[in-house]
Amino acid sequence: MNVNCRYCNAMKYPAETPGLCCANGKVRLDDLQETPDHLRNLLLGQSPDSKNFMRNIRAYNSAFQMNDADRRGWLPTLPPKDA
Repeated sequence: MNVNCRYCNAMKYPAETPGLCCANGKVRLDDLQETPDHLRNLLLGQSPDSKNFMRNIRAYNSAFQMNDADRRGWLPTLPPKDA
């Protein structure tokens, strides 16, 4: 992740679609909290565990994606709780 969006400063990979993060500055979100040092080091390849982390990043992302959906009370792949 060595490219930053010129509009929102999102960290991106060189092959990522330009402007996808913020629609080229058309979408503005509240500022995020600073990325924790350990996670930032994993993403930037500055940790001994970076290689393993990047090899499995899609699995980690999917796990947290479903966790976030459950926290909001909506899981599209599971039947409703009252079914």
